[in-house]
Amino acid sequence: MSEILALRQKLETFGNISQEFVRFVQARPEGWQRNHISLRRTLQETIAALGATGRRVLSQRGDAAMLREFENLHSRYRRLVSLHQAEWPVFSIDPENPDYLHSMDVLGAAYLEFVKAINDICE
Repeated sequence: MSEILALRQKLETFGNISQEFVRFVQARPEGWQRNHISLRRTLQETIAALGATGRRVLSQRGDAAMLREFENLHSRYRRLVSLHQAEWPVFSIDPENPDYLHSMDVLGAAYLEFVKAINDICE
């Protein structure tokens, strides 16, 4: 499998995870907190895999400037996700709390920026 195809598949998984988070928080089905915790671990693993694959592709292309930019975006996104998860343990998630909503907005903007960088690599 090509690295680009692997990157696209990981990106699709990443999008599905993001949609699942929204579904859990909005619907709060039975057992949602346990599933949310598990999904957080999967998110961290997927972000790491996206970073590693993106770095490999850019290294193979020899595009040092784009590689540095991608590494910065990847690090920033990982940091923001970790901070959000630390600040909002599953038991304290309140989708009506303005502070939670602000944290989600910041994370959402970083998510879009990270996804754009990955899509740029895939082109």
